[in-house]
Amino acid sequence: MSTLQFAKGNDERFRIVPLNPTARTAINEWLEKRSQEPGPLFISQKGGGLTTRAVEHLLANYAYDARLENVTPHTLRHTFSRG
Repeated sequence: MSTLQFAKGNDERFRIVPLNPTARTAINEWLEKRSQEPGPLFISQKGGGLTTRAVEHLLANYAYDARLENVTPHTLRHTFSRG
């Protein structure tokens, strides 16, 4: 299994997260399309990094469209760990 390493927060501590093959492929495809400049992996419409609240909002919209209840980023994290 692949991993992704990123700096977390203002103190620049690094965090390593596992990536399954599907996630690795999706991120590699995204990296081919976006700028190769260092910075956030995913950006907002204004060009900055996505905030926690923005991710929660995006996920809530997708969950609503899919008629799913009680879906949060934390829920997805637990679902992935069981996968």
